[in-house]
Amino acid sequence: MYVVTHEAPDGDAIGSLLAAANLLDSLGASTAMLCADPVPEVYRFLAGARSIVEGIPALPGGAAEDAHLFVD
Repeated sequence: MYVVTHEAPDGDAIGSLLAAANLLDSLGASTAMLCADPVPEVYRFLAGARSIVEGIPALPGGAAEDAHLFVD
C-alpha cells in the first residue's frame, strides 16, 4: 500500500505520513511512504523519516498497488 503526502511537505504532512504508515504496518499491511519532494532537513530526525521515498516509483508491467492512502 502506498501512503502519500503532498508536494513541499510541512511538519503536519510528514507527521501524518509517518503516523498513518506506522498504524497500517502495526495492523499487518505492507506500506511504502512516498512524497514528490524530499523531507525537509528540520524533520529528518523523526523516527522513520529517512524511509520516505522521494518520487513515485513506476510499477513493473503496468501493475497497480492494491490501495493508496493520501494524507496531509
